[in-house]
Amino acid sequence: IYHEIGQLLKGSTPNVPVYQEWINAYGGEWFTELVSEQLSRLDLLAIAAPTSEKERMKQHFIISSQYEFMFWDMAYNQEKWPVEY
Repeated sequence: IYHEIGQLLKGSTPNVPVYQEWINAYGGEWFTELVSEQLSRLDLLAIAAPTSEKERMKQHFIISSQYEFMFWDMAYNQEKWPVEY
């Protein structure tokens, strides 16, 4: 998702430097290459995996997607960290 958003925002020029750095990083060619490499590796692993392993891979993807949603939802709602530090 970071790659897709980086590509979508590539060419944008926000007035806040940290946002421009984010766009440059995730919209950059090096990140495109990294994502392509990782997707290719995952595809190769999936082709060779038995059905039970593919199901595990699917479950891990679903769980990681849920955590990613929760991360962004927490930021959007400005939640505080629930643990004292």
